Amino acid sequence: MKYKVSVYPKSFKGKDKSVMNASTKKITKLIPKYSRELSVAELADAIYNMRVFCPATFKGDHKSQDEMEAIQFFALDFDGGIDIYTAKARAEYYKLPIAIYYETSSSVNWSKFRLVFLCCQEVNDKDLAVLVQYCLCTVFPEVDKSSKDFSKLYYPGKNVICSDVSFSIHDLLISTLAYLQKNDPKNKMHILKRIAKKSHVVLRNNTFAFIPNSVSLSSGASLLPPPAEESESPAEEMTESYDFRMITIYNNMVRTQKSSESVSLLFSESCEDITREYRDTEKKHRDKPSQVDISGDTYCRLLNEFRNGRRLPHEEWFGLALNLIHIKGGKSLITDTFCKYSSQYDDIDRKEVQIEFACRNDYKAQRCDDYCPYAQECDHESNMVYTLKMSSGKIIELDNEPVYKDIDEMRRELHEGIKESMRLPGTKIIKAPTGAGKTYAYLSVIKESERQTIVAVPNKKLMYAVAAEAEKREISYITTPIIEDLLQELKDTETVRLIRHMYAVGNDRNINYVLRECEEEIAHAYLDKMDRLREYKGQLIITTHARLLKMKPDYLRCRNVIIDEDILPSMIQIRQVNISDIMDVLDENKEEDTFSVVSIAKLKRITNVSGYEVIEAIDEEYLDDEERLLICRRISRDNYSAIFPALRARCFYHKDDDDEVYFVETQPIPICNCTIVSATVNEMLYRKLLGNQLYSFKDLGELKYKGKLYLHHDRSYSKSCLTENRDIITELRKKYENKSNIITFKDFAKFGEMYFGAAQGINGLAGCDLTVIGTFHRPEYVYKLWAMIMGDLNTDDTLAVRRIERNGFNFSFMTFKDPLLREIQLYLIESEAEQAVGRARLVSHDCNVHLFSNLPLKQCRLKMRTFGD
Repeated sequence: MKYKVSVYPKSFKGKDKSVMNASTKKITKLIPKYSRELSVAELADAIYNMRVFCPATFKGDHKSQDEMEAIQFFALDFDGGIDIYTAKARAEYYKLPIAIYYETSSSVNWSKFRLVFLCCQEVNDKDLAVLVQYCLCTVFPEVDKSSKDFSKLYYPGKNVICSDVSFSIHDLLISTLAYLQKNDPKNKMHILKRIAKKSHVVLRNNTFAFIPNSVSLSSGASLLPPPAEESESPAEEMTESYDFRMITIYNNMVRTQKSSESVSLLFSESCEDITREYRDTEKKHRDKPSQVDISGDTYCRLLNEFRNGRRLPHEEWFGLALNLIHIKGGKSLITDTFCKYSSQYDDIDRKEVQIEFACRNDYKAQRCDDYCPYAQECDHESNMVYTLKMSSGKIIELDNEPVYKDIDEMRRELHEGIKESMRLPGTKIIKAPTGAGKTYAYLSVIKESERQTIVAVPNKKLMYAVAAEAEKREISYITTPIIEDLLQELKDTETVRLIRHMYAVGNDRNINYVLRECEEEIAHAYLDKMDRLREYKGQLIITTHARLLKMKPDYLRCRNVIIDEDILPSMIQIRQVNISDIMDVLDENKEEDTFSVVSIAKLKRITNVSGYEVIEAIDEEYLDDEERLLICRRISRDNYSAIFPALRARCFYHKDDDDEVYFVETQPIPICNCTIVSATVNEMLYRKLLGNQLYSFKDLGELKYKGKLYLHHDRSYSKSCLTENRDIITELRKKYENKSNIITFKDFAKFGEMYFGAAQGINGLAGCDLTVIGTFHRPEYVYKLWAMIMGDLNTDDTLAVRRIERNGFNFSFMTFKDPLLREIQLYLIESEAEQAVGRARLVSHDCNVHLFSNLPLKQCRLKMRTFGD
């Protein structure tokens, strides 16, 4: 092939260099007239025959960059600072093949030389030519300064060597970025901005702004946008505001210029303004990385082979990369795999720059058909991201055939298990499914027992329900008073406000002192009932989980204790304290007396928590009444932070710049003869928390449902999902509200409806059709603080979509890799779902429960629901 170049026709062969120098002005004036089309070999021959050349051709009679017509050869002049061998090695390393190189006439042993590069496309735009020349000068900073002018004259020389090779502008830009990243990272942005200022190229995300037409990099791997995802790009949106040019660049020696082989660069005289606006405009267009599980083997065969060590050619690994950059953790997976198998991949630094370049230019995920060798063999979507997303939504029922027990047999086992447990020491746990008759079983044992029993339940509704059942069986009982009921009836608003404040800051152990000072009769009636409890001699005391955990061990040791429903969420509670509130307490300008240096040091330490930290706790005994009084005097009534629990706590979490510090308040089960009976208890977590205090754990098995549980799993149905798509709740209410009772998040529940967190143990919906809407996720720090309390925390682990097996199903779920963190998270979510579903008593009643969640429970029937159907 032949390329345009300007060559002065007169040969200076055999003439002194001074003759050429004297002719410079004449050559400069005349050379625009001598435009030629020469091959690489012909240009090399002209140089050998001592003809002066200029890489560019010109429109008129004046040799200048502004008058450029075309340029395809780009030359560099070296007068020292680097030897030819280093220059050639660098050119080879950065994928910039040299078309011609030769020694200058005055050079000795290649002390001075010139390099000529051939671009794979003819450049007809001055700014693009300037960009190419400046990028070459950046990769070769030892070049003579005059080489920055692409219209410079080049004199002939000796020892001319040529090769018919070319570079692409795309490769040059990647090489420039790679060179700067490796050799001058501190000044990288400064140099790029200087190049942009000279060439008017627009920068985007601190790199060159590429607008993919349908991009193919040096290997020819195209980069097509996915279907049905078309949207106006930032560049298209800005066309109304700025006048700019999009110049197409190609990826190989173009004979037929196909759009699938090209991208466009953005140029403008206002490049700095556009660069600034790009930064703002593109935020509206950039999608968040997809939450897809790529931690293990995936549905994508090529990805599995890549991570397991098969060396992929460029088009395959780059096609994968253009998909993985759209998946959370995907970019790290690529670079980690390259490093792991570094012996199989060369130029890893350059590959990482190419990936970063694609990220910063928001390249679309590439179609599987364009790069994957298995595209015709496997069942896939348009690209790998969509393929993994769709496969992650599949729930597969495993072949494990569950073994169900007869309900009468289980009820006998439950009765005997509770009876036996009350004769044994320590804490015992019996796991029995909802509807197995736990209340009936333990009340029967209590009626037969000669020893007084305390039954603790989650809430006052269940407390009154148990009391009603005890009365039917003629069991003498007393219920503990509920402080919230008292606060609702008290007329002294100042006393109510004070008590609520004491609960909030964690000073509730002194509440009885406040009630004694209250003149209202109802307050004294509350205290009288508390006094009667201590003297009560009947068979049964019914209380709540919260009050049980505050009872003194000496009071409990002479009684049996039965805990109805799972008490773990009451034992481990996430509280918060605000740094601003702590600083208010520590304010040295306050008139009130200060408190102990130990408490002051602990509060100051809490204000400096960063991330997840363990801090030595202050013992309850140290926080005596005098110390509490001193601290309380410095806590304003507007301060509702949990100051006292924070002093006693060990495990904290604080996100930088936030005012809130979160911590775990733990209240252990007192050492006594205690039996926990529940459907949702988790053996692993109780053993972690209780250690040797847990005497035994017995799982009675499963009961087959008479009714039906349908799982609608077309979306996550998390609180954020429902908040962002409120029409989901509206549609589901319209469809199910008149047919069934609804249980959902408190924020979406109507007055009188049951909601997550308040559904434990309620029997009022037994036999009723239910619609349960929601997957009750907590913030990530909740799960990690729980793990810290159990003595094990992998702070590097994070929530991601992973393929897991649970409850007889294989499915994808947003969860952790760490086994303990995963168990904590799934336990908390499942507990809420099982309690809500359990209100229908499916074991005993032929009714229907529709669960809208992506977490399958045992015995659920899969029903993929398409929203809007």
